[in-house]
Amino acid sequence: MDKKLLNTGEAFNLLHEKMKNQNLRRHCYAVGKVLAEFYEHYKESGTLKTELTQEQWETAGILHDADWEITKDEPTRHTVELLEWMENYDVHPRTFKRFQIPQLKNYKTSGAPNST
Repeated sequence: MDKKLLNTGEAFNLLHEKMKNQNLRRHCYAVGKVLAEFYEHYKESGTLKTELTQEQWETAGILHDADWEITKDEPTRHTVELLEWMENYDVHPRTFKRFQIPQLKNYKTSGAPNST
């Protein structure tokens, strides 16, 4: 099976498929735009150190909470679902690297860091 290239258009399609709450979608749109602007700011200041494109930054922002409605009652699954969805897409491996931080998987249901 050929994988779809993950671009902003596909990110919006996936977000709309997985997230129904319009206010949550607006949050994701905004984070995507903010990350795109950060990319531009860092590029212009000469401090951008990434192999990712501006569109990949924006895509990560659009999808950062795409699994929230599914995982809100199980915080340790937040972003794990998203990463599983990404297996169906042609996506640069570093686009969602920050979502794989081990600390994200060590949260209690309350959302507080698990000290054990």
